[in-house]
Amino acid sequence: MVVAAQDWKMKYPLVDIHGNVGSCDGDPAAAMRYTEGRLSPVGELMMEDIDKNTVPFVPNYDESEQEPSVMSTLFPNLLCNPSNGIAVGMACSFVPHSAKAVYEALDKTIEKAMQGEDISEDELINTVLAPDFPTGGTIINLPEVHKAYREGYGRCVVRAVYHIEPYGKRKDREAIVVTEIPYGVNKAKLVSSIGHLASEDEDFAQVHEARDESDRNGMRIIIELEKNAPANIIINRLLKRTELQKSVPIIHTVLIDGKPRTKVPLKVLVDKFLEHAVTVLQNKAQFEYDRLEKRLHIILAYLKALENVDATFELMKAKNRQAACNNLKEAYDFDDEQAQAVSAMRLYSFSEEDQEKLENEYKTLDNEAKRYDNILRDEIKLLEFTREELSKVAERFKNEKRLTSISTVVDDRDMIPDIDVVVAYTHNGYIKSVKLDEYNSQKRNGVGTSFKVKEGDFVESIETLSTQDDLVFIGSSGKAYVLPAYKIPTVSKSSVGKPLNNYVPLDSSEKIIKFFVVTNEDKEDDSTALLLVTRKGVGKRMLLSDLPQTRSGAKIMNLRTEDDQLVSATLVSDDAEIFTISKNGQGLKFPVDKVSVMGRQAAGVRIMSLEDGDELVSAFTVAENDQILQLMESGAAKRVKASEIPSKINRGGKGVKCLTAVKRVGHVVAAGVAGEEDDCIVVTKNGMVIRTPVNGISLQSRISNGVKLISLNDGDTIASITIAGKDKEENA
Repeated sequence: MVVAAQDWKMKYPLVDIHGNVGSCDGDPAAAMRYTEGRLSPVGELMMEDIDKNTVPFVPNYDESEQEPSVMSTLFPNLLCNPSNGIAVGMACSFVPHSAKAVYEALDKTIEKAMQGEDISEDELINTVLAPDFPTGGTIINLPEVHKAYREGYGRCVVRAVYHIEPYGKRKDREAIVVTEIPYGVNKAKLVSSIGHLASEDEDFAQVHEARDESDRNGMRIIIELEKNAPANIIINRLLKRTELQKSVPIIHTVLIDGKPRTKVPLKVLVDKFLEHAVTVLQNKAQFEYDRLEKRLHIILAYLKALENVDATFELMKAKNRQAACNNLKEAYDFDDEQAQAVSAMRLYSFSEEDQEKLENEYKTLDNEAKRYDNILRDEIKLLEFTREELSKVAERFKNEKRLTSISTVVDDRDMIPDIDVVVAYTHNGYIKSVKLDEYNSQKRNGVGTSFKVKEGDFVESIETLSTQDDLVFIGSSGKAYVLPAYKIPTVSKSSVGKPLNNYVPLDSSEKIIKFFVVTNEDKEDDSTALLLVTRKGVGKRMLLSDLPQTRSGAKIMNLRTEDDQLVSATLVSDDAEIFTISKNGQGLKFPVDKVSVMGRQAAGVRIMSLEDGDELVSAFTVAENDQILQLMESGAAKRVKASEIPSKINRGGKGVKCLTAVKRVGHVVAAGVAGEEDDCIVVTKNGMVIRTPVNGISLQSRISNGVKLISLNDGDTIASITIAGKDKEENA
């Protein structure tokens, strides 16, 4: 009884108790002798019309009383109030919902049924929308909740509602103020756990104090921070380590037709409640019809007796009442009930005024009886009656406001510090993130420092970016995956990292051949597109909005032949110029608008014509004043002014020679735009890394063979390069 009255546990309390019912801090309720209660308005609604033969009654446990087998309620308590438990190996956990939303879903279901249609699962889910907990909070996994509605099993992740405000006498510090906590959380224990972390865990050393300042005006938990403490980072840690964020299970296990069923979808629950409501109201209509028919039967006797008052009086002048009843039955063809009713009439009831009242009552009750008769005979009329009765109940909740807010997109990016990092991806699929300032700048011809990898593995690609950016991984088969950079833990450069499969669900046959950075500015720029190029010289542009938004990724380019694969992906604007270079040193520069913008499934167009045995190595944007850094297998490198490479009017040509002695310096491995103030990070297949200033590499002609950039060990070759700006290093 006490639990049914606790408003932090029940969305709609069923009992109104006079006395102490405990608190959300875990305080116990008063003893039974101090507690008395009565049904709340919703509790009374559960019992409404139970005396009208609406539900069957069965003997109780000792057969001394009769009890209803189900409640006659038109209130969907199973959906609106939380409940959980376990029995005979089957657990159930129902989350509460807004009664206003549930009644709206029922109304739409009836409307569709009256049209001979079945409401779609999506429409029903979008109407109910999400759980609504009595303690508020914010739901952060709406898609997962909707999946649970479909499958009857899942979870709802609820996050506390908080804000950050200035604190202290001088307002020189900050405090995290929590005003709503997840459902089922003990507030006192939550505050205690935060205080324990502050005193025991170094990650929370900047938490000065946690205390509860809640009062009759509402909840208020103060997490006071030290001066200059990063509030966003601390709250993110608290969400992971405390019950400020909690997962509430959704397990729909119910009894249907007396038999337990597990994983029942939301649509089945709504349909079954509607069946219950129709049955209850059909029984109520039958009860009301029978009552009206009985009353009309008596009124007909009254009216017949009043047609000839004198004759009726003579018939009632008998030795006793039974004789009078017999006279009435014989004269007017009354049955026992009618004769008894007329014989009991008082003299004043035989007036003309009372006769008129009886005639009006008969008309009113007859119309009402006909209405119930139509409801019982016509299924559509029964559905209309059900809809009308449910709408009357729903009217009680029309002004109800949602307590639990919904966040359709939850991104922890704002809680992550903006740090420049180097992200490396290895041949065997390992990825790691290292702070940029761990790599010290060296002069040309240095021997480098070790970028540690597992034995037999080597680094294939490396990018310099901010933890606020996204990484887009491009697979050799044309599939793409988007991963926020902050989700990759930052480690030391001596760490080997973790498999990319830990962060992105790759197909077993997929080989990541490229990844690049997408910044927040790129996402907001509608003119920015993604240029994809294959080693066979085929390419296309696609909008960033077409990139997959889920961890599972999506196909972004269909390759024309089985032996083709993607080799390059870069962000381009509409007015950019593209430079492509092949492994044999052929370079082609042309306007990017010559490459059409296409959808995910398009195979692309011819970008560059290649000779037999040649293949495209890289493609990127260049400006007139840019310098192109070109790296060969042997460790040779050179810089060339982009203006020295003639621009072509169209795509699809063979280009011009950008390297002469291919046999001596090796094939072109990679190329990119590099400024005078940039650094070049070179990675070899054996895992050696060197960072050297770009201005240490001489500026040469288009057809030159370059200078020695890195001293390679026997059997080692260049794997990739990346350009790191000086400004990024200074801000790291």
